[in-house]
Amino acid sequence: MKLVHTADWHWSELQLEKCVASARFIIEQLGLIKPDLHVLAGDYWDHRQMLSSSSAVHPALAAMRAMANISPVAIVLGNSMHDAPGSLEIFRGLDSRFPIVVAERPATVVLCRDEKGGTIFRQCPEDDSRSSAFDQALAIVHLFPYPNKSFWLSGKPAVSIDEATCSIQRAIESVIMRFAAVGHGFRGPKVMVGHCLVSGAQTSSGQILSGQEIAIGKSEIALAGADYYALGHIHRSQEISDCMWYAGSTHHVNFGETETKSFNVVEFGSGGATVKVVEIPSRRMALHEAHFDAATSEVIDENPAEDWFDAELRVRIYLRPEQTSVITDDEIRKRYPGAYSYKIERLVIPEERVRTEMIIKATTLREKMLEWARTVEKQLSPGVLVLADEVEQTDHPNPKEPL
Repeated sequence: MKLVHTADWHWSELQLEKCVASARFIIEQLGLIKPDLHVLAGDYWDHRQMLSSSSAVHPALAAMRAMANISPVAIVLGNSMHDAPGSLEIFRGLDSRFPIVVAERPATVVLCRDEKGGTIFRQCPEDDSRSSAFDQALAIVHLFPYPNKSFWLSGKPAVSIDEATCSIQRAIESVIMRFAAVGHGFRGPKVMVGHCLVSGAQTSSGQILSGQEIAIGKSEIALAGADYYALGHIHRSQEISDCMWYAGSTHHVNFGETETKSFNVVEFGSGGATVKVVEIPSRRMALHEAHFDAATSEVIDENPAEDWFDAELRVRIYLRPEQTSVITDDEIRKRYPGAYSYKIERLVIPEERVRTEMIIKATTLREKMLEWARTVEKQLSPGVLVLADEVEQTDHPNPKEPL
């Protein structure tokens, strides 16, 4: 059996050209690979979509239909910031050659043949009839949507954050153990498709995760007993444990994502699952932070990586109030030659923060007192400075002099 694993498509009218380009490449590859199953591990949408001529809905639907004309498709709901509840329902009625199964809550389905030899999804029985369902099964697919707290805590009394987290973790463990029990005895490929944060995963430097996320341990999720774990949510492609993969996003979504984008082709054989990573052409999105050095009239960037060539580049440059008109955008661009495009953000540092930093950087107590006086616009008497010198001398005596 051959499976394709993609995730985090993030369809958006704001990045429509990139979304369409990645989709065309993946669909072309699917036609060559001819998988038995394609799993999409959440965040198909980037945000709540409106059905209009300028939205991403029509090209996203066309892409899904094209993929479902090549193989069966299983998709789970992603983070509610991206896949709004109910946003995948539109795929249930999509006219396609192969079936599409959508999961907005945990479920286990069986990929099998029908009486006419076609491929269908069936809910996996949890009783004794399960063994007869296994006889016709090509694969078992455990579907695990993003663990939104609102779903797991629905109908339960209000509790503290710690109590809620513990309750959700117990519920997740129960679901994973149910996956293991349902799949017990099946000798074919078992796949778990999940959109979640697994402990130990490395994010892209530009990816932003929502606060107080529920993290699942690698050993905990492995209790499902799957032969391959198809994960989504983290945009960097990586294998975090044996046959436990984040496919990564299908294109560069956020500034700071400079890693290669890809999807996985998984083949199941007698020796287990083998994974091939297929690179997706996509333009990188580099992020650099810098400040302007008035003494040298140079843009100072402490990041040594020169990763902006042919990339979409965002430069955040921190300026003091008096520097805002000293340097032009063209001069900033010259510091980063060869980028595909530039987005320059000028961030003005409040005067109070600048002066505070000067106090911190001062090395002697006299210097700190002088900087403080400038900050609060006070005049220090000579006696105060003499006293500061005496205090510092007391705290730090000359080691060459006898105590």
